[in-house]
Amino acid sequence: MQQAQGSNFHNPRLSTSSYSSLSATTNTVLNGLLPSHRLSQTSAGATISAVNQLQKTNNRLKRIKRLKRASLILLLTLILAFFLLTTIEFTTKLVQIQSKEHILSYFNFTFSNNNNNNANNSDEDHIHSPIRAYFTCVWIFNSFLLICCFILHSISIRRHSSRARTAAVFLREFGQIFDSRKSSTNNTLVDCLVKTCLLCSLWYLSSYLIFRSMSILISMEIIIIYSITITARQFLGWIFLHEQFVGNKIIAYTLSLSTLLLLAHANGFRLNTFLFGLSMVTCGVVLKTIFDILVNGFIQDLTSTKLRIVMINVFFCGTFILWPILLLLHLIGIERFDFKYMHWILIILTMISALIFNILTILIPFKYSSIANVACLLFVIPATAVLDRYLLNSKYPPLVISAVVCSFVGILLSMIPKQWFQTKDKTKMKQAFGLLHKDSTATANTIVGVGTFGGGSSALDEIRAQRRIRNALLYNEMKT
Repeated sequence: MQQAQGSNFHNPRLSTSSYSSLSATTNTVLNGLLPSHRLSQTSAGATISAVNQLQKTNNRLKRIKRLKRASLILLLTLILAFFLLTTIEFTTKLVQIQSKEHILSYFNFTFSNNNNNNANNSDEDHIHSPIRAYFTCVWIFNSFLLICCFILHSISIRRHSSRARTAAVFLREFGQIFDSRKSSTNNTLVDCLVKTCLLCSLWYLSSYLIFRSMSILISMEIIIIYSITITARQFLGWIFLHEQFVGNKIIAYTLSLSTLLLLAHANGFRLNTFLFGLSMVTCGVVLKTIFDILVNGFIQDLTSTKLRIVMINVFFCGTFILWPILLLLHLIGIERFDFKYMHWILIILTMISALIFNILTILIPFKYSSIANVACLLFVIPATAVLDRYLLNSKYPPLVISAVVCSFVGILLSMIPKQWFQTKDKTKMKQAFGLLHKDSTATANTIVGVGTFGGGSSALDEIRAQRRIRNALLYNEMKT
């Protein structure tokens, strides 16, 4: 007897995560030490306490995981906001072609009265822009972005894949990114080329329009119009991708359209240079939104790795197909560089900021970047408004201030998760079991009142109650 008890005490400790192992250990330890009428009570109490302890541990681990994820998203949001702010401010400073008085005339509503006076100003009053080749700058920037993305994608693939991965398999992924497994090899190649060229034209044209509008508008106006991509993406995703579009997103989309109308009417909605720049940046934003919708529509289960491959295809197509157009534009004289007024330090800083911002949005997984890309605008919009106020000494009309507020509130509403508007699982289960209790009570009353004469109806009610119990149990099992 003592040997048996000693062997039981020196057995290795079993895992407490399994109910069967815990019961076996409890029964083995308590066997022979407690009376039979207390053995079941003690084992049940130990099991309940162990389960409660495990539940507390799991809840603590979940809180720590959520805290880490929130910290990473906040850090990424601040980094993206910094690089987006520096990119917009440096780019508008670099390509601005108007004089300081010409820019401020929009805010003082004296644009139409000072046209003749500004024509007689000396060249010293104007800010000379060294850049007139806007499409060439877009092509050069995307070429650098192609090199950076390809190098980083190669490093990432080598770290997460086996060593036996060949170069042919690596390159085959770029040609089969749009493959839906429903066509032959030739059709797959043609389909990839057509879709890549379509995405390439949308990307380069939207980038050109946004970059060209920076020579007319100030950074605050550009970032406000750019923020419309968030709500427009949600609206078009509801129409074409059948995504959920709840009430807060409808209000956010309405506020974004109000932002555009307020900016357009701030200068009296006259046909002038400002309205031309506003139309260009709006068209660029629309093309950028269509680009995002097509990428999500062409690729099923889009991930960050697939997005990198798509963007590399787009950059490669634009780099090696659009260079004859650049050569033609320079030979005609439409685009040119004025090297006399080149600010190389500003150009290098702008290039670095823009590259880092785009690389982070492409390479970082969606579970972090999807929230950070939207949240960074909450910091950039007021920051650009404050910087333009003190750097340009601009005075905003009431309609412009209203547009800033509408844009900020619209982005804030679009970030509200859809789970806040859905019924929780506990509430659904309570409602299901409430209906079951109601059905069981009604069935009991029917049986008591009708007796043997209502056997058919009581049987049907019992069948319905059993079906609801089965559906409730299946639903609970699926959720857990």
